[in-house]
Amino acid sequence: MVYLLILLNFLFLKEVKIAYVDMDKILKEYQGASEVLSQLRKDIDQWEKEADSLKNLLNKSKEELEIKKLILTEDGLKIEMEKIKEISERYNNFLYEIWGKGGRLERRQNELITPVVKKISEVIQKIGESEGLTIVFDASAAKVLYAEPGLDITDLVLGELNREYAKKEGKIVKEFLVGVLPIYETEPRAKEGKLGDYFYNNLIAFLKRNPNIKLINVEDIENALTRHNLKRDDKIERNIAFLIGQELSLDYIIYGNVSHTGKKIICETKIIDIKNNTDLSVGKAEGGNKEETLAKLNDLIGRAFYRLIR
Repeated sequence: MVYLLILLNFLFLKEVKIAYVDMDKILKEYQGASEVLSQLRKDIDQWEKEADSLKNLLNKSKEELEIKKLILTEDGLKIEMEKIKEISERYNNFLYEIWGKGGRLERRQNELITPVVKKISEVIQKIGESEGLTIVFDASAAKVLYAEPGLDITDLVLGELNREYAKKEGKIVKEFLVGVLPIYETEPRAKEGKLGDYFYNNLIAFLKRNPNIKLINVEDIENALTRHNLKRDDKIERNIAFLIGQELSLDYIIYGNVSHTGKKIICETKIIDIKNNTDLSVGKAEGGNKEETLAKLNDLIGRAFYRLIR
């Protein structure tokens, strides 16, 4: 409570910009983290096999003793029980050595995961400073009940992490500078549902996850629209989209529209290759609800850029 009051006082004293990340998602989709967790899983699997082997040996020894104990002498029984005791101690010591406090698993986790967490923290700090953020929360550690679109910087962090990881591994990263124009809402139901903003924000988030794509700042897009006397909710023709792409020195620019007629939500996007002044084939994303249409849109856009990367 005291901490919360201090934080609230701090927020009131200065203008703040808050954002959040989903660390669970970052650990799943960051290529560097995936490889580390895969290696850790292999180590754990090996230790579990060794533990199972000792446990099976212990159980087998106990079963054999049950069979032989009626014919064993007192000294023989004592010798067999000492063997079982020795195997049991080996088994328990192994479990403690691996899974006990300060054991091999804990040390291996620190060895592998600490550098990954440090790298993630560095990228979050770098993005926080470049975006002028005051506070960045971890959404996976605290339940977020509501957040304005744009406060989630998870995909921005993932994109930067995977770009840096690819370069570190010496992989050739073909990078494209891409701009996304607002999605035009063609009829009233799409406007009422704010579908343009929905598909625009989610498309931005999807593209940020691609290490081959560098998105131009939203402010640069908005300034370009202003120069052409356009607002966010205006329809943007192909020739204007191309001119904006040229002005911003983009490799590709995406524009499109969304409609909600009958039981269908249709989002049609187009990609212009600015250097060659040609259109890339994308297609229409169509679904019974916005989530279904978004999934299809992401698939279409992902396939279009995949063909360029190959």
